[in-house]
Amino acid sequence: MEKERSSKADGLVLVIIMSTILIILGLVLYINPEFEFSIFIRILASLMVIYGIVEMAYYWAKGEYTNIHSYRFAIGLIVGTLGVYIMVKASQFNSMVVPMTGALLLVVAVVMLQYALQIRMLQGKAFAVSMVLAAVVYLISLFAFLDPGDVFENNLKVLYVLTTLSGVLGLISMLLTVVRIKNYEKPQVL
Repeated sequence: MEKERSSKADGLVLVIIMSTILIILGLVLYINPEFEFSIFIRILASLMVIYGIVEMAYYWAKGEYTNIHSYRFAIGLIVGTLGVYIMVKASQFNSMVVPMTGALLLVVAVVMLQYALQIRMLQGKAFAVSMVLAAVVYLISLFAFLDPGDVFENNLKVLYVLTTLSGVLGLISMLLTVVRIKNYEKPQVL
């Protein structure tokens, strides 16, 4: 039960962090389009390295190496290594604002989709709303990632507004999930 709660909390924290990052990124870039994107990339890469180290330390500290189903060490190593790579190559990402933003949106959209499916499994009434929110963010992420016809490249303000909106939708999705989990875990009175 404790491990189940820990993984739920990890996922909820991930959505809060990613959604907050999207809101901040969208607002900062909307207010100051000349903002050096590589600064944001370095901050994000630093968080990835820290996350990787924490995951690997947790793996060893909690003895998860005895659990064949635990992938914390592998995930920590991959995320930490990617963080170091991104930190070193951050200046090269300035020209990739649109696809990088799309990639961040995609991560949030996938987690939102997972939460929508969990709400469905918990027989929550908010399933349809959560699914629509996830679908909206997923579509925004695909358009940003693929950027057909350089729509966003030619109008970055639209991307920044949609990035902020996606962050807000991520927080709403997380809130719907938390409410459903809390209601589901309440003792049933007969």
